[in-house]
Amino acid sequence: MPDELKGFTFEIPGEPFPQERAGEEIKYKLGKRGEAIPYIHHFDPPRSKHHKYEVKVRAQIAMNRSGIREPMEGPIEITVIAYRKMLGDWSKAKAEEAMRGERLPDSLPDGKNYLWLIEDALNGIAYKDDGQITDIMVLKRYSHEPRTMVQVRQVGRGRNAKV
Repeated sequence: MPDELKGFTFEIPGEPFPQERAGEEIKYKLGKRGEAIPYIHHFDPPRSKHHKYEVKVRAQIAMNRSGIREPMEGPIEITVIAYRKMLGDWSKAKAEEAMRGERLPDSLPDGKNYLWLIEDALNGIAYKDDGQITDIMVLKRYSHEPRTMVQVRQVGRGRNAKV
C-alpha cells in the first residue's frame, strides 16, 4: 500500500507581510597575507526576519497537529492566500464587491513576495529544500480580517499537468 500523502494548513493573523529587499553591508575577511579583503554581506531586514520566525513557529505547530515530525520529502505543493484589509473609505457597494471576489487587490506588493517570505521560512522545516516545490498558487483577496492562509502538502506522483 503506498504511503499516504502528508500536508498541513496554518494561518498567520494580521496584514499579510511580503519579503523585503535584502540589506547589504561591507564586511572584511583576512586574506592569506594578512590583508583585509572586503566582501558584501546580505541579510534579512529585521521585520522580514521577525515574520519568518512567526511563520516557522505557526508551521511547526500545524505540522505537529497533523502528525508531521520532520520535513516532507518528494514533490510539494504550496498555496498562499493573502487576505488584505479592505480600505476604510470604501462605499458599502465596493466592500460588498470585494467580499464577493469581484474587486481584487491588483496593487503592490506582488503576490510572489508573500510567497517568497513563506517559502524561505519553511525551508528545512516543512520540506528539506524549496527546490521540491513543484506546484504554487498565490491568491490576493480582500477581507475584514486580514491574514495569510498557507497550505503545504505533498503532491502525488504521476500527476500530470495539462496545458
